[in-house]
Amino acid sequence: MEAPKEVDKVFRCLRCKSSWCRLCELPWNDDHVGQTCDEAALKIGVQKKQRDLERMASEAVMRKCHRCNLVFTKDEGCNRITCRCRATQCYICRAKDIDYTHFCRHPLIPLTPRTCCQKCLLWENPKTVDENAIIHFGPTASKYIAVIEDRCHNTHLQKAPAWKSCSLCQLAFRFGSEIHRCDGCEVMIHVECRENMPKPCIPYKPPCKDKAGGLRIVDYCADLRPRLPFVVLRCVRFVDADLHKPGLYTSNPSGVLGDNVLTVLHQEQQKSMQPLKDYDSHAVAECLLAFLRNVRDPVIPEVSHSDFFAAGTENPDDLEVCIVDLPAPHKNTLAYLFLHWQRVLGNADRNLIELGMFVRVIANAVMRVPHECKAATDVVKRLLAIDKSVYERVLEIDIDS
Repeated sequence: MEAPKEVDKVFRCLRCKSSWCRLCELPWNDDHVGQTCDEAALKIGVQKKQRDLERMASEAVMRKCHRCNLVFTKDEGCNRITCRCRATQCYICRAKDIDYTHFCRHPLIPLTPRTCCQKCLLWENPKTVDENAIIHFGPTASKYIAVIEDRCHNTHLQKAPAWKSCSLCQLAFRFGSEIHRCDGCEVMIHVECRENMPKPCIPYKPPCKDKAGGLRIVDYCADLRPRLPFVVLRCVRFVDADLHKPGLYTSNPSGVLGDNVLTVLHQEQQKSMQPLKDYDSHAVAECLLAFLRNVRDPVIPEVSHSDFFAAGTENPDDLEVCIVDLPAPHKNTLAYLFLHWQRVLGNADRNLIELGMFVRVIANAVMRVPHECKAATDVVKRLLAIDKSVYERVLEIDIDS
């Protein structure tokens, strides 16, 4: 007769001779002998986390060729890496298909912080580079941040068109001369301005002709991953630099200023690399809200409202499922926006955000419901409380796809 699990909790396989705990189904080994099931599970979890950290550290140091998938590191030499397949890559930021214009050409002063173009250095101690990569690849680092914030400009030469100006220095092109055009943000600049282009490149897709009922979120998304509207990328980066400003998102409920800034942004996107330089963070925050109000479908489409309402009140864990089930441009935009709004609330002691008003404004923007809709505000509160790793995973899945 088989003994109860509490009496004899070890199962021994006669074929493979391995032993397992009948209570927790973990291997019966030195990690479990003399330990309760909970203690053994905790110990194994710590060991797994340590192995994951070691694996991430190795991935941070190892580079992979984007063309032939050859894995490599370097001990010496410059940071422009040429693979045996002739593909080039920056050893620091891992940008693909680069030339020497990718690197800083300004003279460096020893023991003095860099104040130049902040491009990658051509010569740098590889040990220092790898140590920095391991530090920034820790559990708090996120792939989407590296992709969005460090995206390099991928330019090609072309002949200058008539009646166009440099997006950086604003001086007119000489007709027929050679200029650089970025494949990502679509800006055109003088050849001599190339090394002064500010990072990151914000992918731009010229919106098509306005359709009946307005343009969709996907109509503003370029084909670079993660797919996000250029308006959202521009506005979020601008406001993130000024999170301490009091009254963000709540100081101009009329929305008139935001509509005006949005119009200027559409007009200046290809003419200037800093189209929002004449505005403050309040105006840019209102511009973002105006964009979310004007697209054809809200970030959370009306057909998904019932699912979000049910998840927000009955089973909050189902919110993650609702997010994943959204169309790709919508779920990417939602994830990127709520990561930003979590940072805004994280600075509430300085920007003096009033939570109730802030939640109502966000609910109106992402769901396009009346400000007094309690079900929507409950959903937004739940979305603001979701761990940021959930949103980061949404963006990183799109990057890897």
